[in-house]
Amino acid sequence: MTNIYQILEGWKLNVEEVSNCVYKIEFVNRSGRVVGCTDHDYERGIETCVNYVFDIEKQINKNWNKFVFDLLKYKLEKKKLDEEIYNDHFFGSCIFRQKNRRIVMDGKDALIEFQKKTIFRTWITKKQISLKSLEYKDLKNICVEFE
Repeated sequence: MTNIYQILEGWKLNVEEVSNCVYKIEFVNRSGRVVGCTDHDYERGIETCVNYVFDIEKQINKNWNKFVFDLLKYKLEKKKLDEEIYNDHFFGSCIFRQKNRRIVMDGKDALIEFQKKTIFRTWITKKQISLKSLEYKDLKNICVEFE
């Protein structure tokens, strides 16, 4: 059984159960690049491949901010968000907001920040990372903070 999905822009996900509860997972992009793994843990296999996709996109993507936005959107899809905005006119800036916390990507300064709202209704930055030095584990940690 093979299932094909698109969970990240420009990448198709192919999943095949090659043995009982053993999955061959591959992502293929428009240029034919393939990343994949085989794992008995479906979610871990997907996560491993998304990490590989992140590494490739960081090297080749001319619209890195949009890719980071799409990846955050995927990682936060199960969260009830109050706001989710991407703005290409402001250097690819975006925001994900949920009550008193938010993730802000400043496209002009190439920063991504996790912020919390204080009791005085002002936002304070808890984590700040340069988009140039952003690693997949950093993005995962920011998403964990969002819970």
